[in-house]
Amino acid sequence: DITDNVKTLTCVNFTQKPQETGLWDGSSILINVEKVKSIHTVSYQLQEDMAQMVSGCLLEEKKSEKRFWFFVLHLKSDGSKWHGSLESIRVRQTELFLNRCKKLKPSNLPIVVVGDLNSDRNMHDSFETQGRLHVLSAFRNHGFKNTLPTQTTYNHFRQAMFDYILVKGNLKCISSFIPTLTTKKACPNKDQGSDHLPVYATLE
Repeated sequence: DITDNVKTLTCVNFTQKPQETGLWDGSSILINVEKVKSIHTVSYQLQEDMAQMVSGCLLEEKKSEKRFWFFVLHLKSDGSKWHGSLESIRVRQTELFLNRCKKLKPSNLPIVVVGDLNSDRNMHDSFETQGRLHVLSAFRNHGFKNTLPTQTTYNHFRQAMFDYILVKGNLKCISSFIPTLTTKKACPNKDQGSDHLPVYATLE
């Protein structure tokens, strides 16, 4: 639907969870072909016993010919468990991803990581008070910065800040944006087709 409506966009990578997990969701990377080109794509399972997948792409900005890595990450959800109960698993998944990033070729390029990390930024202060690592602290320990404002991105069963745009390297965030809900009813609804709100950042 997106590529039908916006002709300059094309999908350069799609990664689906292993079919034996019974989970059918996946991650796509769409690029504006007038501005960037895809050099190389990667897709892999974080670990054999995990359903979570990584979708990545080495991109080149056409005007400057500068390259950067772009990844979509979707970490383990708490599901019906206590909210925040599986944060230690998400931290482990983050470390697996970050250790793999160290082996990228070339590894010195800027990196953008986006996705539903299922780590609620509302809970991070309490985790830190308890001396517990959380997903964002793991990323920060590896030089990543969060670009998004402190604002709800998920409003289905409860309000949470699950979605991220993280950057590492000589990338400057010019602006970032999360739309506000047009209704107090939980998403999805007639105005918002997903249970997550979209998130935006302009990077230079």
